[in-house]
Amino acid sequence: MWATDDTQGAGWAQVERNGTRVGGRCGARSTRGKSAVAPLHGVAILGHPLWGCTNLPILEAMVFERVPAESEARSWCWVVAWSLGLFVVVPLARSIESLVHAHLGRTAFGWVVVASAALALILVVRGRRRARLARPGESRGSAWWLLGITGVGAATIAGLWTNPEEAMHLVLYGILSLWLHRALAHRLRDSSIYLVAVLGCLFVGTLEEVFQWFVPNRYFGFRDVALDGFGAALVQIGLARGVVPPYIEPRFTRDGLRALYRVSLLVWSLLFLCVLNTPRRVDAYATRVAGLAFLSTNPSVMMEYGERYEVEGIGVFRSRLTLETLEERDRERGPAVGRAVATDDGSYAQYLERHPVQRDPYAHEFRVHLFSRDHHVRALRESPEGGGRSRRMLVAVREDRILRRYFPEAYRAAGAALDPSFRREIEGHVAETASYDSNVSGGLVTRVKEWQLVLAFLAGFVAIFVGGRRLRGE
Repeated sequence: MWATDDTQGAGWAQVERNGTRVGGRCGARSTRGKSAVAPLHGVAILGHPLWGCTNLPILEAMVFERVPAESEARSWCWVVAWSLGLFVVVPLARSIESLVHAHLGRTAFGWVVVASAALALILVVRGRRRARLARPGESRGSAWWLLGITGVGAATIAGLWTNPEEAMHLVLYGILSLWLHRALAHRLRDSSIYLVAVLGCLFVGTLEEVFQWFVPNRYFGFRDVALDGFGAALVQIGLARGVVPPYIEPRFTRDGLRALYRVSLLVWSLLFLCVLNTPRRVDAYATRVAGLAFLSTNPSVMMEYGERYEVEGIGVFRSRLTLETLEERDRERGPAVGRAVATDDGSYAQYLERHPVQRDPYAHEFRVHLFSRDHHVRALRESPEGGGRSRRMLVAVREDRILRRYFPEAYRAAGAALDPSFRREIEGHVAETASYDSNVSGGLVTRVKEWQLVLAFLAGFVAIFVGGRRLRGE
């Protein structure tokens, strides 16, 4: 426990742990005649007076040498405030991204993530250096854990560099996990606190994605939920094995396991509801419940199953329909759909709203494949020597082949055929053996069937309930 003691001359922060007292110089005033709890930010974490003895909660949050001195209610207020901030940003995210890209460039968010990770590492390392005075026998293993987590984080950021906005999930939910840890520490003092904090972040992250599902031009994504949980897990592993808070017992207690059971059941139930929320079910309840009719045309989809096809000369593409059904729909509806696309005066987004995937997957997929091809063809014509030319030619050629092979009637009726000489030119630059994986309908779940996923979730519920019964029986 941290305590201050009266000394002569400049103030000294006194540390008492297991009967051993160690002093460290600090600019704090003497506390003659009384004992007070002195937070670790009484130690000069960054070697500067401003950082030395100022009550800065974020520094304490990064060091975790003691249970928060604030009330439990105040700790939870930080959790709620940060979570609400995440929700408030959702409708504004696209505007913020556009503004940042225009003034600072596309990689600005990536550098924010790098700077945040570097700052966190500096705070932890400097804090650990000071805290080592209170733990003379501490193992060096914690430093290796911090080094390993830093490497994993750096590799993840590098993998997301082409879309650095996604890397912000790591920072935002890593910080949320810190606030959750602090709030939970008022009651949980065993190793379950780390898992409960990660699960809490998964719960908030899933709720945020559900909220995005209702917001125009925002989309639900399990990938984002996974990034939220991954960011939280990195931070909590760093706390558990790198920082090693002294107030946390290195074991699981019965009360901690009970808390873990309740939170696991909550998160698992929410994820299960999202898995069941397929377009067909959305359309079923949206047409029956007042005020939810707009969901029938919502382009955002929570969970959708389909088929994955790998075709020679094309590559990989996905569809909600079997190849036999695609052929049948094209024969029956292709001419009408093609003419509707050719004469459509509205925007691409308006067409998709009129032909939501829930109700008309054939027309929807045809239009998206056509848009993907035309987008890259237009970029090739506007900037013949621009960057990414090889990729653009590959996409244009393979999407055109998908349209000609699986939507031939709609393709002809829409007048979508490319100029023969232009098509031969770009095909001449694309190797037949080049691999291609179409982004159209890329969010479809194709590796497992719905019934298999439902069985897996039910098995998870059984495991959670069995664990809960064992806890109650102890």
